[in-house]
Amino acid sequence: MTIQMTGLTHTANSISVNDIYSYHSPSQIDSSQIDNKQINNSQIDHCLANDINPTTHTTTIHKTTTRAISEVIIPSFNDSNTVVSTIIASLTQQNSDRWTTWITSTVPNKALLSSLGACLSRLRIVYIQPEDDARWVIWQALAQGNSHNVIAEQASFSSSDIQRMEVAANQGECKGMLISCTQH
Repeated sequence: MTIQMTGLTHTANSISVNDIYSYHSPSQIDSSQIDNKQINNSQIDHCLANDINPTTHTTTIHKTTTRAISEVIIPSFNDSNTVVSTIIASLTQQNSDRWTTWITSTVPNKALLSSLGACLSRLRIVYIQPEDDARWVIWQALAQGNSHNVIAEQASFSSSDIQRMEVAANQGECKGMLISCTQH
């Protein structure tokens, strides 16, 4: 059973029935986190059978959602190589049949990655010019579905960039880490 909820009101970890969310089965709804009312399979079936308008239904379901995108802000890109290399080493050690993709404008330090235990056969590096806008490349890497993780560095990301990347990561069923630096 799939329930498509329509609307556009989302708050952190709180999903209203009028939010855009697909549940592939009622078992994905954590009943321990339901606010005010208990929803069970028969109530969900009742809503579907009676064509209840989700925009007028007021039950709120609290569900722990896992974000697909994380943003990491580093004081300067000079510090980023060691931090990113450590993260990449850990991610490439995970058993996955998909890439860990690193989108960067800095030349990766292969010796450092190897010394940290990175599995280089699972690492795909996409080098971009420092002056290039990497958003399209990042979006493509996230959405393609051939990466388990995408780590991308850029001077800054707007909130709309992050929202777009979130959609792409969900489409590609991967995790993304957007790394930027603070401006002094």
